[in-house]
Amino acid sequence: MRTMKALLTVFIALLPAALIAQTDSRLIVGADFEVLFDNMEASGSDIDRSGTVFSARLTPYVGWGWNERNRLVVGVGLRQDFGDSCKFLSDVKPIVYYRYGGERWSANAGIFPRHLLKGDYSPALFKQSWCYLNDRLMGFSATYACPKGMWEAAFSWDGMRSENKREQFRLISAGRRDFGDHFYLGYSAAMTHLALSARELPSEGVVDYIFLNPYVGTRFTAFFDFDVRAHLLWSYQNDRVEDNRKLPVGGQVDLSLAKWGFRLENDTYFGNNQLAFYEKYGSLLYGSMEFYATRRNIYNRTALSYHRSFFHETLSVGAAFEAHYEGKSVALQQIVNVKVNLEKIWKFK
Repeated sequence: MRTMKALLTVFIALLPAALIAQTDSRLIVGADFEVLFDNMEASGSDIDRSGTVFSARLTPYVGWGWNERNRLVVGVGLRQDFGDSCKFLSDVKPIVYYRYGGERWSANAGIFPRHLLKGDYSPALFKQSWCYLNDRLMGFSATYACPKGMWEAAFSWDGMRSENKREQFRLISAGRRDFGDHFYLGYSAAMTHLALSARELPSEGVVDYIFLNPYVGTRFTAFFDFDVRAHLLWSYQNDRVEDNRKLPVGGQVDLSLAKWGFRLENDTYFGNNQLAFYEKYGSLLYGSMEFYATRRNIYNRTALSYHRSFFHETLSVGAAFEAHYEGKSVALQQIVNVKVNLEKIWKFK
């Protein structure tokens, strides 16, 4: 709790200056709360990544807003992994950022929550549980949104070179453009650089990883809401220590139909192993669903899910049952997710 006290002390110290400097000001107090249960049963598959993420996180924050579009926010993320009885909290991390929110452009700078990003990122790039455990970006982001589409880019410095930490950064981007009422084009992309720690161990390696996912889709309503999307997945991966370059490529077709908050989805990927160095670098390098490391050039995901928001979208509840087939056997996954987002604003003129 020392981190929270220090952040609050800094905010309170700066508050009088903010009051004097701005006449159109706002005090912002809020909290984000999330519980995630994600259970994977993959025993017997080529890619045995069985395990459970069951955890809760509370992120209280305070901020100061001015001129309607600017805010400076200080907070802390408090995470407890269920069953972790050795610690009072499993993880404590600060949130400190500036946000600009215009009619079309928005931007963030500092240490800010991942949920402020609005792009549509493929699970071949980021899966839900990885995003939950890596819920902050440390750097910058910019988003442009209009009625016909959006564009977004972000830079995050995820690792500073030290004795216990490897240098690492990521560039990510996503965009989408609607054409008429039924068709759209989009993409998601990322560039990750993973370097050495200060110990410079030969086993650490230096890796460049570039991922590109353009897609085209159509949506229409015929009692159900249908969405059909075709993807190209391509990546360049280079382990410099071994001078080992990989250029995996594949295609994917997504089908979904939704009604009353329920959604039935089927995604089929055909192509090369997209996680060429997963056995060596794991989730440090990759944030994707592990089954994209297919050894049989196929991966199929079928999911039945439910998601609804309540109380003016302050509470959202989601649940899903998923089956993953990687060419040999079926792995089963169950997900339950509960989110609460509360914010109160006091205006001063």
